[in-house]
Amino acid sequence: MLQKETNIEDPGGGDDIPTYRCVVAYDGTPYRGFQIQIGEPTVQAELERAVERITQRAARVVAAGRTDAGVHASGQVVHFSAPWRHTPGDLRRALNAMLPKSVAVVEVARAEAGFHARYSAASRWYRYDILNTATRSPLLERFALHRSHPLHAPAINEALQALVGSHDFRAFAAGEPEDAITVREVIRTSCRRDGDMVRICIGANAFLRHMVRRIVGTALEIGEGRKPADHMKRVLASANKALAGPTAPAKGLCLVRVEYPASAGPVKE
Repeated sequence: MLQKETNIEDPGGGDDIPTYRCVVAYDGTPYRGFQIQIGEPTVQAELERAVERITQRAARVVAAGRTDAGVHASGQVVHFSAPWRHTPGDLRRALNAMLPKSVAVVEVARAEAGFHARYSAASRWYRYDILNTATRSPLLERFALHRSHPLHAPAINEALQALVGSHDFRAFAAGEPEDAITVREVIRTSCRRDGDMVRICIGANAFLRHMVRRIVGTALEIGEGRKPADHMKRVLASANKALAGPTAPAKGLCLVRVEYPASAGPVKE
């Protein structure tokens, strides 16, 4: 998909134009992802439209993670520079008044000098929700994958531990060129059952395109007993995309938080 090119720069603020750090939540269902795309609805376009309407100045909104089409967020972090003369709380209220109901700004703070939502981030944390019931739920259809076959969460949890550490995740990547660097560091993984919901959580310094969803697809094969628990380790070691499970649908995936070094935190007001 072609990306829309504009002349809006990300100057990172200045002496008279402050930079703001925001936590954003959104239902990704109606969007073609976070990043602006020609002729397509995106979260970035909605945020930039809202910033321009309340500040009367175009601004580039930069995100910690460019979530794909249909992926949700409860803890996405963005930054932008804007000539706002009121409090961060006022900015949050003004943005939410302009944004559609599918997008909300949860927190706003002044960012310290040099803060960058993407490049300053130390880790990103995703959760994938699977409704494991005999009957699907219309109320959860937009936010969880439904699987009627019983899932063995402990087997999935055991398999996921093979991913922890610094590894080449090429087998779980999608669309990466042959010369791409596909080594990432996974910090922690888990799978637990919460009633009818099976939740897979993964934190890493960064992720490849579709990496979490392909890991989930492989985990489902293990959780349903179609593959042994050591299959995840075998796929990882193989660097062979053909051995990984199918890419799980986007709707179950949510960016829940982004972590930063203390030095890159917001300036409290």
